[in-house]
Amino acid sequence: MDSVDHFKSLSADALQLLVDAPSVERAREPVLGSSLPIPVVAAERSVITPIWLGQIPYVESMLATQALADSSKASGNMAQAPKEKIEGLEYPLTITLGRRADPLRDIKASIRILRDRNIPIVGVERGGQATLHNPGQLVIYPHINLRERGLKVKEYVAVIEVVTKRFLQRFGIEAFCKGDEPGLHTVSGKIAFFGVRVQHGFTSHGLSINVRNNLDDFAMIRSCGKSEEAFSRMQDYGVTAPLSFLFKCWCEEFFKEPIDRPI
Repeated sequence: MDSVDHFKSLSADALQLLVDAPSVERAREPVLGSSLPIPVVAAERSVITPIWLGQIPYVESMLATQALADSSKASGNMAQAPKEKIEGLEYPLTITLGRRADPLRDIKASIRILRDRNIPIVGVERGGQATLHNPGQLVIYPHINLRERGLKVKEYVAVIEVVTKRFLQRFGIEAFCKGDEPGLHTVSGKIAFFGVRVQHGFTSHGLSINVRNNLDDFAMIRSCGKSEEAFSRMQDYGVTAPLSFLFKCWCEEFFKEPIDRPI
């Protein structure tokens, strides 16, 4: 069984036997399709390229991410290191299970519903528990070389949080944190989710923002381990812009941040 077949095997039927979320395997020949670079004004020192990928299958994206992590491990110096980039995309309806997820507890939907709707269930090597992606949700994956930039993981996560808050404020949406829980909330519910992994100094995974996705889908899981959670989305605040445009706006806010430590 190759890597892609392994991921596809995590179906509703397999859920009955699933105990631990499997780790992401190495990609052999990841193909993301044609990417569309988005021009973003960045600081002169920045070599980070924003790329809009559109909607792609979750497994395909994760295989490419793992291939990037493998190449960062293999590179011996900065000249050989993978190029930094920020990917923007959306996923078909998919349930993902982090390292702390308990599949039999965190997935509330019945086996029949999962099977009838053909919903993939994917174990991933990020922190956290169960989360859900669906069409209309903006997913952003920065691939940043923290080691070369001299940043600690907590500092990087703080940047992501500040940037996302400022991005939402740009559209008149005030968001805030709730204690130590990762992500951002509005007065109506949770609107942004953070989940970061660092391998060999390179970041993967990232964040997702509810834009115009179906919030009822979240009833299928215990989101981040919570049985009852309210959710909100940008559409409820009058935002109708395409996801590709919103991705560009987020990147513009990102490039306002100094993401290099002064030497």
